[in-house]
Formats: sequence, C-alpha cells, structure tokens
Amino acid sequence: MINELFGVHPPMWTVIQRMSSTILNIAQVGYVVIVGRGSNIITAKLKNSIHVRLVANLEDRIKHIQEHYSIGRKEAIEFIKKEDLSRKNYVLNNFKKQIDDPLLYHLIINTSLISYKDTAEIIGNYVIKRFPELFEISL
Repeated sequence: MINELFGVHPPMWTVIQRMSSTILNIAQVGYVVIVGRGSNIITAKLKNSIHVRLVANLEDRIKHIQEHYSIGRKEAIEFIKKEDLSRKNYVLNNFKKQIDDPLLYHLIINTSLISYKDTAEIIGNYVIKRFPELFEISL
C-alpha cells in the first residue's frame, strides 16, 4: 500500500487489469498454454480456448509437493493450504467467481485416479477433436 501511495508500484487493480488484458491478447493469438491467474475466466468467451482443471486428493497432493520441493509433510500441508486459499481469494476478489465451479471448465481431471501420462493424452485428444483443422496433414 505504501509503495502504491508513493508511486513505486501501480495500484493492484491496474496490475490485474493489465495482466488480464495481456492474457486475453496472447490467448486471441492462440497456440499457447496459460496457467492460472483466472485465465479460464478471462478467456471464457474465446472459441479457441479449452479450460482444464486438475484435481487430486489431499494425500496425493501432499506427496507431490513434498517430492517437488523437498520439504516435510507439515510444510507441504501448509504450502497447499496457503496456495489453495490464495488462488480461491484471487479468483473470487478479482473475477467474482468460485475457482472450483465446474461450469468454468471444459474438463476436470482427477490425477489421483488418472496418471499424468493419461491426463496429457486425454487433454491432447480433446484438443485434436475440438480443433481438427489445426492437425490436418496434407500429403
């Protein structure tokens, strides 16, 4: 807040507006994967977009975070709680949406039940089915 008052940083709403505008511009060009920052909401009206949410049970998430960041169980749980709350609040405060609303996504995949490889295959197959013109092979 002090930085904003003295002009060191622009107001947060300006940063979010600019970031949203940038995400939308990049998505309109296409051929891009955008993760987070409400990008599924920002690009909801674009016909060239697919919105995917990956979910997993808490135990699998804890294990993944422990392995990825080389941290203990307690730290992993705190990390997950903090990140989940931060993401939920970001989407709610900036877009007035619930991040876990299934209507915001084309696909929701439970990676506790489906392997990462199969998840990638499901998403890839859906992209090919949805946009076949991008994958036509001319001989």
